[in-house]
Amino acid sequence: MEAFVQSMMERLGPFGIGLLMFLENIFPPIPSELIMPLAGYLATQGDMNILWVIVAGSVGSLIGTLPWYYLGRRLGQRRGSAFGLQAWSVAHDVTIGRRCGLRAVQATWQGTSFQWGKEPA
Repeated sequence: MEAFVQSMMERLGPFGIGLLMFLENIFPPIPSELIMPLAGYLATQGDMNILWVIVAGSVGSLIGTLPWYYLGRRLGQRRGSAFGLQAWSVAHDVTIGRRCGLRAVQATWQGTSFQWGKEPA
């Protein structure tokens, strides 16, 4: 896995970092704990600009969570509750989602819990 991540960064630069962070949210076996430290190391060696490393990682991660968020919005609060995705999870999603490695579920919780113009039940 490390060789794949490193080759993507070397060939594609900051775009590769963003792509890897996007894929990390869609396909969890690619760990961000490997991507970002390696990107930071490459930046300290002068191979990349640290500002672009941060921007690419942040944008890639944000774009990677959007499909899960919109899946939750599509499910809606009523159907989300049937799957156990309760509105209270918005307050606890970081603890539950990040510590358990369920980042995709975290974005889905947020999507089911937030509805424009409606108060969470």
